[in-house]
Amino acid sequence: MVADESGFSSALFDVSISSDPLLLSQVKGLIEQVSLCTFVVFPKEKRFFFSHGMVDVLGPVASEDMLLAAFLEYTDSEERRMIGVHYEEAFYDLIAANQQVVSFEHNLFSHKGNMYHLKVTMQMVKKDNHILIYGMMEDYTSSFGEIVYEKLLSDSIDGYLFCYEENNDHCRFNSSLSQLVDLPNHELTHASREVMNLVHPDDHEVLLSVLNSNGIARKKQGQSMDFRVLSPSEGEVWLHSCGVFQFVSPDQKRYKIGIFMDDTERNKTNYLQKLLIDPSQAHTYNYDKKQDIIQF
Repeated sequence: MVADESGFSSALFDVSISSDPLLLSQVKGLIEQVSLCTFVVFPKEKRFFFSHGMVDVLGPVASEDMLLAAFLEYTDSEERRMIGVHYEEAFYDLIAANQQVVSFEHNLFSHKGNMYHLKVTMQMVKKDNHILIYGMMEDYTSSFGEIVYEKLLSDSIDGYLFCYEENNDHCRFNSSLSQLVDLPNHELTHASREVMNLVHPDDHEVLLSVLNSNGIARKKQGQSMDFRVLSPSEGEVWLHSCGVFQFVSPDQKRYKIGIFMDDTERNKTNYLQKLLIDPSQAHTYNYDKKQDIIQF
């Protein structure tokens, strides 16, 4: 059976509205402008009928009816079971009238291997005494980076955080780090060049090593994870890298996310200890008591 696209829009409305072909056409066009695709589900069979938008993603297989299990084959194997649970629980809640509308997000792989980040919205409709699930899928792939920024750079996380987008050479900072380096707009353009102006010249190599790492910071022999930031308000501030994590978003943008902690007091203490232990790093003097003279 091939999905009838005219049924996707008309399923939403009563007979008097859906019998007006001009209005129905306008509504259908509006829905398809804001969504990747629309779909109807026979909940008892868990059988999907997609509009043509899904054919562009999954290929010709989506032009025919598709069982939920077959659709889930295009999701990540580690997420597949949970995504299936989301759909089944949504079908149950809608049919039982526990909720009028259900919405959730998940990733989907196209037949070409590209990953889409989708927002799925569904509601129950009755059509000719049949209970159906009507829904649409919106492509949230391009907004994935904004979601990351919003969640990671919120003030709910202690420490200094940054999120760097390699493709655009653009970096954003949370409020704490922005205040420390005096960046009211919380961001740097041309970041790979401009960031060095914020760091002590002697620590540039340390910063580059930190930024090129991946994962939780683990100090190697002879390698420091600490560097100095030149703060207009606080002077030299020592920061310790807790880790830098790299990932690729569904729209193939590359990101680096890192967190630093203020380590100024420990570095000052270490410096004082070195002066006491290693005389070559301290100023020494001789005091001639008879002549009351100090010689350095």
